[in-house]
Amino acid sequence: MMKNLLTLVLAASVTTVALAQTQTARPTAAAASKTQALAQGTWVLTTANGEDLTGAPEITVTITGDKYVQTTAGNIVERGSFKIDETKKPMTIDLIISEGDAAGKTQLGVIEVTETTMRGNLNTAGESVRPKDFAPVDGFFAFTAKKK
Repeated sequence: MMKNLLTLVLAASVTTVALAQTQTARPTAAAASKTQALAQGTWVLTTANGEDLTGAPEITVTITGDKYVQTTAGNIVERGSFKIDETKKPMTIDLIISEGDAAGKTQLGVIEVTETTMRGNLNTAGESVRPKDFAPVDGFFAFTAKKK
């Protein structure tokens, strides 16, 4: 009986260790990507479709986790969440808009983020074609932003 109990305890221990190793080896869905980590904070748009925004009402995007809030002249105009795919070249971004004129729609784009600069190109919310690069093209919204 003691031998059976020892075998059972040993089997349970091995199973627990194997399960723990399996669970820690998998990345969690909540783990932030490198780009998402760089994107945290408030960004001020400096250009839109190749036009300098100096002197225009300030447009900001504040990113916290996987959520964003866009303001114009201090007024919230849009909120939502986003997903970045770093495996694509250029990296892709999907904005899932929850508040604002395009609420309930997804906006597809490409993005590049450094510690101080963000640039992107977005299609109109609800459209299914993703921009291929950062060049300003009719129907898309190409932008650059600086970290505030």
